[in-house]
Amino acid sequence: LLAALVVAGGSAAMLRQTPAWQSWNADASTATGERRTVRLPDGGTLVLNTDSAIKLRYDAGERAVQLLRGEVLLQTAPDARQRPFLVHTADGTARALGTRFIVRQHAGYVQVGVLEGAVELRPAAAHSQPRVLQAGEEGSFSRGGVGAAQALDAGAGAWADGMLVVAHMRLDDFLRELSRHRRGHLGCDPALAHLLVSGAYPLADTDKVLLALVEALPVELHYLTRYWVTLRPRAAKK
Repeated sequence: LLAALVVAGGSAAMLRQTPAWQSWNADASTATGERRTVRLPDGGTLVLNTDSAIKLRYDAGERAVQLLRGEVLLQTAPDARQRPFLVHTADGTARALGTRFIVRQHAGYVQVGVLEGAVELRPAAAHSQPRVLQAGEEGSFSRGGVGAAQALDAGAGAWADGMLVVAHMRLDDFLRELSRHRRGHLGCDPALAHLLVSGAYPLADTDKVLLALVEALPVELHYLTRYWVTLRPRAAKK
């Protein structure tokens, strides 16, 4: 009986990590390629990026957003009751200090970028020391600690306006970001991975973005199916 309970408990925990369960249990969610703006009870705003889900909890003690998966951009508002504004994640908590900021849940860590104000990062482990990020900085934390602060990428948050803005990004990294906004597989031949991509690309039409890459780089598109696309070296003209 005990073994059965352990298995059942483990299965339930795994179920809670599935996108379908998270979306069903969320107060707001998005599908792949979708973005959504949510007005918060205190007058602030929250924008969900592609394939994201959140739960809200506003009570007498705090204003809390639980990031179940994906990425959000938050604009906080003043609170007459001076309640803290918190974003809870699987790896810890980000506390807003009057700010506009981005939180993204990765596998095993959380990435935070501060556009305005400041944000305090608190990993889940009790022994970990918090760290405050200032405007123009980004950092990441896992359950066990906080990484060093870095300069915020100039294109951070552009996705909220429907754009992917990059400067000198490796092609494989660029395709990984673009693939978040379209269904199926998107990749490139390893020989092309080092090519650099710069520019502003509309997320509403990822096929158009791929055609722009063909114009700018020595690559061509290979479609196994509509949902399985690989960039290969451009064949030499005969």
